Amino acid sequence: MSLTEPVPQREPLTVLFSARTDTGLVRATNEDNFLVDRRLRLYVVCDGLGGHQGGEIASATAVNVVREGVLKRRDVVERYERERGSEIGLIEMLASVGRLANQRIHERGRESPSQRGMGTTLSLLLLAGERGFIAHVGDTRIYRLRDGLLMQLTEDHSLVTEMRRGLYMTNEQIDALDGRLKNQITRAVGVHDTVEVDVFSIDVLPGDRYLLCSDGLHGLVPDADLVSLIAHPELVEAASRLVDRANAAGGRDNITAIVVELSTPHTPEVHRQIWPIFEVVRSTSLFHGLADLELASIIERITVVTLIAGEALVRDASTLPGLFMVLEGELQVVRQAEVVAMLRRGDFFGEDALFLERSSGATVLGSAAGAQIGVVERRHFDELQRTSPNVALKLALAIGRSLARKVEASAREGGSIRLLYKDPGAMTRPVPRPVTSTRVLADTEPEPMARMSHETALPTATVLRRPRGAERRGASAVTHPAIPVIRGPTSAELAPPLPLHDLTRHIAITQTHHDVGPRLAAGHADTLPLGPPTREPALSPTGPTPQPEMDGASDTEKP
Repeated sequence: MSLTEPVPQREPLTVLFSARTDTGLVRATNEDNFLVDRRLRLYVVCDGLGGHQGGEIASATAVNVVREGVLKRRDVVERYERERGSEIGLIEMLASVGRLANQRIHERGRESPSQRGMGTTLSLLLLAGERGFIAHVGDTRIYRLRDGLLMQLTEDHSLVTEMRRGLYMTNEQIDALDGRLKNQITRAVGVHDTVEVDVFSIDVLPGDRYLLCSDGLHGLVPDADLVSLIAHPELVEAASRLVDRANAAGGRDNITAIVVELSTPHTPEVHRQIWPIFEVVRSTSLFHGLADLELASIIERITVVTLIAGEALVRDASTLPGLFMVLEGELQVVRQAEVVAMLRRGDFFGEDALFLERSSGATVLGSAAGAQIGVVERRHFDELQRTSPNVALKLALAIGRSLARKVEASAREGGSIRLLYKDPGAMTRPVPRPVTSTRVLADTEPEPMARMSHETALPTATVLRRPRGAERRGASAVTHPAIPVIRGPTSAELAPPLPLHDLTRHIAITQTHHDVGPRLAAGHADTLPLGPPTREPALSPTGPTPQPEMDGASDTEKP
């Protein structure tokens, strides 16, 4: 094949959809907006925020700017589909489109006092070639339903998410929070002059269904109900049924749903083997705080091992290859012919073996009913650090918390509190000695400082600091005013002495030598401060930008 010959492409996927938006049962206006463009294969949902029609204007502006931006840069999408090259160009294009929408909304808000601070969430799905590309800001969501498994692809930029991740709060604790706290978002388009847009790519397969929705839907309808509603046999009814279900749950907010289906349902066998274990891994405490898409990158590296009754998974004193998780059944932990622990679904061990080579302190066997085990080997964790460093860092922090809890419990139950305070490896590690300062003090006591007249000007002295940067290569040192140099009596150039009361009136004395310090520090020093003492085109608010026309029919038009 020649270098200029085009790469053969897979037959493009047929895409079907249904969409609907609704005001809900409480709000007087609908600040949600959505876009479906079949030619661009672009799907967008925005949830506006801000009073005096600000939210409606912000969300409508966002969907229009996004469509215009993608249309103008259509060459980037076509080049990716034609050459199957790097995804970086397409990802950067979507990020710039999100930033442009932010700029337009922010400028409009600054020109109208009643709309100042208005903003919107933004979640979009762009299908290109054999991949899907997602750009996301705020708490609107994108889900994927594959083989009956629902996965949330986006991560909410909300206070609740930060509390769950940073404070390690459980779902029960989150549910008990005040409703106003649960509605706070930490990132939106248009509120500030800049915004960070999450952009990433996903694999897409025939048979997938994707849901783009506002929080008026996902905040009221549990995931278990979402699965059956998204998978409804009649796609044209899926979006309407989702909206009706949210209204039946109270309809406290505006509700928007777009359901996108990739035709020709067929899922490769590899996915049928991997995805059934997703729910088990998601419920394991070690992975709390990881988004579904981040969990997927770990699940793809799991090796599944099936044990029969009494079969050994690891033996005493054998080397652990990595992290073990119980997916089904039970394991017996045996030491000196005694069962010391039973491990059940969701339990795990060997997480420290992802960082260092160590031996098992017991034999682990399958119970009478057998067991299914998921293994993440050290080499797979090393690969994760290279390909998904953020996911590897989150997993490492979770492992650190898990090990800390295990060490504390072990120390208290065994009576060896010493383990909480003494690192067993501290006695074998070399202790680095402190670096000796290069400053040389005088070997003898300096001469007493003579007095001088009040009219004598304070001298300029070279800074007493370690040279760095260009100064090490011979550049001249910067000078600071009026700090006298104190040298030993062997120095050829001594700075003129100052009267003690003049010196202490202009500078703060720091004890720099056990003999020099007390002589200078007599009296009270007045500390002087170092360094000097101590930020568009007008757009008339003419109402919401018209909703772009949709290529292809949806269930209902936006009111």
